[in-house]
Amino acid sequence: MPDSFHYFAFMADPSYSLREKAALWGVLGVALAGLAYAVFLARQVRRADEGTKKMQTVAKAIREGADAYLGKQLRVV
Repeated sequence: MPDSFHYFAFMADPSYSLREKAALWGVLGVALAGLAYAVFLARQVRRADEGTKKMQTVAKAIREGADAYLGKQLRVV
């Protein structure tokens, strides 16, 4: 059992092969790319036009209904 935690300790660990180390770096890269893409999409949605007044009214009604439903579910569970 290691004495303390070290980031990227697998790089110095001889029990990992070169392929396994490359795969771990690849997984880390894909995870970071996924997070960056999620931030990009969130910004795009938040900057989008909110629509016409009627669309905003319908969205508000849907949101209120969804909040009521989820509140009821939370109380039941």
